[in-house]
Amino acid sequence: MNRLLIVSLALSLAAAAQAQTPPAPAVSISTVAPSSGPTTGGIDVTIQGTGLEPHIECFAPCPTTVTFGNATVEPYRVSDTELTVKAPAHAAGTVDVTVAVPGSGTATAPKAFVFSDASPAMWEPVLVPVYIDSAAPGANGSLWRTSLWIQNGGTQNLQIAPWPCSLPPGVCSATFPSATTLTPGQSVHNLPSIYATFPEPGRIVYLNRTAAADAMMNLRVVDDSGIVVDAGTEVPLVRERSLLTKPTTLLNVPLLNTRLLLRIYDLSTSNTVFHVTVFGQGTNIPADPFAEATLTTVALDSGDFHVTPAYAEYPIVVNLGPILLAKDAALRVQITPMTPGSRYWALASATNNTTNHVTLVTPQ
Repeated sequence: MNRLLIVSLALSLAAAAQAQTPPAPAVSISTVAPSSGPTTGGIDVTIQGTGLEPHIECFAPCPTTVTFGNATVEPYRVSDTELTVKAPAHAAGTVDVTVAVPGSGTATAPKAFVFSDASPAMWEPVLVPVYIDSAAPGANGSLWRTSLWIQNGGTQNLQIAPWPCSLPPGVCSATFPSATTLTPGQSVHNLPSIYATFPEPGRIVYLNRTAAADAMMNLRVVDDSGIVVDAGTEVPLVRERSLLTKPTTLLNVPLLNTRLLLRIYDLSTSNTVFHVTVFGQGTNIPADPFAEATLTTVALDSGDFHVTPAYAEYPIVVNLGPILLAKDAALRVQITPMTPGSRYWALASATNNTTNHVTLVTPQ
């Protein structure tokens, strides 16, 4: 077979393959979320659209790229309709976001992302110890949910962050973190879906310090299976001033016909260690503990405005025989932080095995 025939066959095969390959979808951007971030970069940004994945074969790597203003990065996860990228470091300001897909073209969302130097010191963290995003089944046929209300009781605008911007790209406020604003007297019920992606029960919201003192808040945990006879239990919302740094003791944790769970929260973005000692509640100085444990709170979120605390839980199980039947039988739970710099809070929940009513014991 001569060389001319070989070349001709190769060209014919290439043309046939090209004819059978469907055209790549047009590149487009529909959403950029979140729409703001720090000038240091490093946060995850998800872009949704079409044609975001290359549809050509390359001899050398030819990935999709994303350009924020004048800084270009590659996504670490990409499909035709969605990609996720780490935002680059960039000077403060509002920038265009451009996606370039080899063989398909580019698409630009104008003024779609804001880089800001806003300091975390301008915001007060508030711990929401229990937040259930949707009704969750529990023991004995229970069906749990939470109801959270936040109201602006002052005369200045109250901001709550982080909060998704519902406006088109380029219209959202040029601030980080993105926030919702409550005018005086205005309220909000429950949290947006960005808080729903973590398995642990606690959440953290941030209030602008200039108005945080006037925020009025209430949180209840409710068992819908028995709501006709029990409207639920109020759960404290923990302000920054109420966070603990030294050992604390939970007194008078009830025992009779209950299942007990100790919950420890740390506002750190790293794992922290605690030593837990359980004694009987009495008038004398306790000697030997009924139970001991070393717990490590695990951090699932990071960044200046992380929305979940580091968390650990400990089911308290003690075998006290007849003492368990005494109506005033109770425990004393001592919690000692072992990690320097820990800022934490804790509660013990006692759920009645017959009625599912929840009694909370908190630091006093």
